[in-house]
Amino acid sequence: MKSRRQAGFVLLLIVLVMVGIGGAVLLVTLAASGASTERAIAVQASNSDLLRMARESVLGYAIGRFGGASSRPGQLPVPDTLRNSNYDGNADTGSCLDSSKVNGGPPMLTSATGNLRCLGRLPWKTLGIEVAGADEFDILGRVPWYAVSENLADISNCMTYLNPGTAAGSTASFSTCNDAGPAWPWLKVCDDTGRLVSDRVAVVLIMPGSPLSTTGRTQTRTGSPHPQPGDYLDAIPTPAAWVALAPSVRCSAYDNAGLTGEFVSAPLSTSFNDQLIYITIDELMGAIESRVATQVRESFISYRTAHPPMAVVSYPWLAPISNLSSGTDATIAQPGTLSGLVSFHTPTATSGQKFKTELAWKITTTSGSDTITSGLLPTRFSCFGGTYQCRLRTAGYGSISSTVTTANFAPLKTSSVLTPSVSCARSTDSELNCDLYSYVVSPTTSVSYYVQRRLVGTTPWSDYGGPYVGTQTRTVTIATQTGFAAGGGGVTILNADATHTVRRGFTGAGGGISDFLEAVDTWVPAAVGTAPFDLWVGSVQAGKASTLGTNGTITVSNIRVYPDLPAWYFTEKWYEYLYAAISPDVAPPNLVPCAANCFTAGARGNIDIVVISSGNALASQTRYAGTPGVTDFLEAPNSTSATTKAFAAPNQTRTSSYADSVVTIPR
Repeated sequence: MKSRRQAGFVLLLIVLVMVGIGGAVLLVTLAASGASTERAIAVQASNSDLLRMARESVLGYAIGRFGGASSRPGQLPVPDTLRNSNYDGNADTGSCLDSSKVNGGPPMLTSATGNLRCLGRLPWKTLGIEVAGADEFDILGRVPWYAVSENLADISNCMTYLNPGTAAGSTASFSTCNDAGPAWPWLKVCDDTGRLVSDRVAVVLIMPGSPLSTTGRTQTRTGSPHPQPGDYLDAIPTPAAWVALAPSVRCSAYDNAGLTGEFVSAPLSTSFNDQLIYITIDELMGAIESRVATQVRESFISYRTAHPPMAVVSYPWLAPISNLSSGTDATIAQPGTLSGLVSFHTPTATSGQKFKTELAWKITTTSGSDTITSGLLPTRFSCFGGTYQCRLRTAGYGSISSTVTTANFAPLKTSSVLTPSVSCARSTDSELNCDLYSYVVSPTTSVSYYVQRRLVGTTPWSDYGGPYVGTQTRTVTIATQTGFAAGGGGVTILNADATHTVRRGFTGAGGGISDFLEAVDTWVPAAVGTAPFDLWVGSVQAGKASTLGTNGTITVSNIRVYPDLPAWYFTEKWYEYLYAAISPDVAPPNLVPCAANCFTAGARGNIDIVVISSGNALASQTRYAGTPGVTDFLEAPNSTSATTKAFAAPNQTRTSSYADSVVTIPR
């Protein structure tokens, strides 16, 4: 009995020992499994951090492309491919891959075509980030992969303008370089069910996992010369539900290395370990718009620093928002305009950068310095399609003499005229080129005349008819010599800022004109269709009196150097999207302390200036036809005009019905 009890006890001990051993094995196994899971989680977290850092670096690069002749906001680097036979972390020079070739090449594309595909490793050195353990083969997949829309990386800028309007466009497939929208479709991202997540993707970033057997291939990252995209990036089988989806809401390929412009995001598995994030063009353009608005704001601040509050003008006038339909004249500033488009200069001389200024004169020289030109000017003119020459005669066919005399010219010299009708553009820091300025003196005088004509090159003159009724008008024209040096020529061109003694050259559009001020009499027909004046362009009869360029003074009351902005602001047509409003307290020429007239922007008060990027036009907005108004650019509360003094907060979220990006001064 005792022996049986001992045997049972031994058996129990054996069982307990076995259980203990099994438990220990189980604990060890669970511990090992936990460590592996923790490592996997840690790797994924580390990869996610690197992807987020890469994403922010790409965004930073896009909004930092503000300098250099070929730079423009939104332009992104070409991926690091095997175009130059290495993976060195630098963006490749030239164009991207050729999707018609295996793995994109060789040879690589040298021009923009429908086959262009921008896929490769992240150019981490170009972006200024560190990737620990990066090497040519990257067996462990430490370097993110980077796909970028050809619209943003194509060095030929086949997407002609990169701004909110063109970025909002879409194309079915590459056809040709495009002024109105993108030349290529944006990238697509789909999920593992086959459903489209976004078809307006600008950038895709993929963190590859370790090599595996994925759909269609087994990855290997050794060998010569270097591993290819398919050795890093994974694929999934075509989802079963794919066929039930409409083509507009699905992808056609589910291979991240396929050079199709389509990418897939799927759960991690034994055959798929890519981690993917992306940036849409709308998100990217939103960040760029905020950056451009900030650039404009800083140009205003720099402008005021150069023109301190003691000046007559603190901030510049703006251009009426209705100007946008006038094309290159859109940013000609209008004195008195406190809300509208921003007038500007760029470092390079380009068209469309003029601004209007207020011009006043007072000539006090004696009449003896006037030059009087009498007689008919010209004596003859082309008429009736140029077949004939015509000339004017008084009753009895006598010559028409000039009526401009010293006596009737003198009052013009002593009068003062203030009118905002001169357009100027800066040629250098010390010279402004301005259009000719004309002022029509009233009243006009009724006249009658007769016409004689002859065939070109023949004589004599023959009577044509009359009398023809018209009016005689007097036009005063300001046209000065070019290239005045400071204090030179006896002519003073004063800046509005009287505390700054900068004198600026005032150049007539015709060039080389020596007259400082001239009065011209012109015959004008009474109605369209009255022969022969409707067939003639120019002054038919002109009696001229002028004051020489060495006499008198012009004072220009608002001729200022407008804010400087980079060349891309003009070449990419960003001036069509930037709006500003200036508080009356800091607008020219008040300069009184900010008080009740200051703006608000959300909860912020005491705002001097708001700068707003208007984004692409919404469906209800029309900007390029008729006479656009503030509601065609901005959304409420910004669209209620500057007189309300209330604007949206700078951090107000953009939505499908609110596309504005607001920045303020003070910041």
